[in-house]
Amino acid sequence: MAIPIQDARGIFTKTLVARWNELSEIEPKNFLRSFFTKKTTTSKEISIEVMRGTEKIAVDVIRGGNGNRNTFSKHSEKILGPPFFNEYFDATELDRYDLLFGQDATNPTVGVITGMIDQALEKLNILKYKIERAYELQCAQVFTSGIVQLTNGDNVDYKRKAASMVVKDQADYWSVDAVDPRSDFITGAEFLRKTGKATDGEYNIILGSQALIDLLANPFIDNDKIKTLPLTELQMPQTNSMGGVYHGTLSAGPYKVHLWSYPEYYDNALGVSTAYVDSTYMFMLPKNSGKFVMSFAGVPAIIRDQRNAEFPEYIRQMEADYFINNYIDPFGKKHVFEILSAGLAVPVSVDRIYSSQVTGTAIPQN
Repeated sequence: MAIPIQDARGIFTKTLVARWNELSEIEPKNFLRSFFTKKTTTSKEISIEVMRGTEKIAVDVIRGGNGNRNTFSKHSEKILGPPFFNEYFDATELDRYDLLFGQDATNPTVGVITGMIDQALEKLNILKYKIERAYELQCAQVFTSGIVQLTNGDNVDYKRKAASMVVKDQADYWSVDAVDPRSDFITGAEFLRKTGKATDGEYNIILGSQALIDLLANPFIDNDKIKTLPLTELQMPQTNSMGGVYHGTLSAGPYKVHLWSYPEYYDNALGVSTAYVDSTYMFMLPKNSGKFVMSFAGVPAIIRDQRNAEFPEYIRQMEADYFINNYIDPFGKKHVFEILSAGLAVPVSVDRIYSSQVTGTAIPQN
């Protein structure tokens, strides 16, 4: 069925946005991001407030006397512009572009419109997945060192305590038969509980590939000690995320730890396939009381209002984790479709992260 050309172009734009919003729910691997909750704002900047908790007890006072004045100085707030991602492609290079927007385009068929939408959606999702991998890497860097490394050099250092980032001596590696890995789980849990003020008795352990091998081969850890629970019983967001592999639950002193691996990779700046989780590392996080936020600032969008003769187009900051836009580049003679995002992984409860190199030689992330 043929559709009038002006109607067809409107249908293309509206349907493209609607279908992209639907498909964008299907993310690439997002296991590390599943520990973060999403927060959006229209502001160009985001507020980073890292909290360190306390478990002081109240002191009784004489009735009728002065109360106990409290001050809250253990907060570190910083306002900054998060990294900005702008990925785009030239729609004029698509096979079906001229059939819909070209000089000879007249009353295209539904098939032409659908084909153009499919081609554009494929490109937009490829671009979105590039940004998603950058955010997944941010989460990995928060869990490894507490420093988000940005390409522009404006790294964000959340000042994790040295006691939360342990590099073991070779004699204490999990590959050594005399070493019981459960002692490291207890040490990590005690840091998270005492320093981080985590309220959990259960913790998630994310293991690098070699760390997992050495853990399962360790004589102190056998199949009888690791219990496999149905994922429905774990009741945590990670069971619905993609990429994480659950290996069972283990008791460590008074604590319970859930063992995960994340055998997923990204291509670094040199094109080398790199693991999000270093092979020799483990990350330890509270099951429920970790407070980690993926914070998104507003992104600039072109707003068109033909009723405004003086300013038919202007820029407005849009509140969204991702925003798609299209415009004509009069200099490059291109019809540009772009996807914008400005997000930053923020460990609000910065002392509720524990990481340790437990075997081998660590490989720096790029």
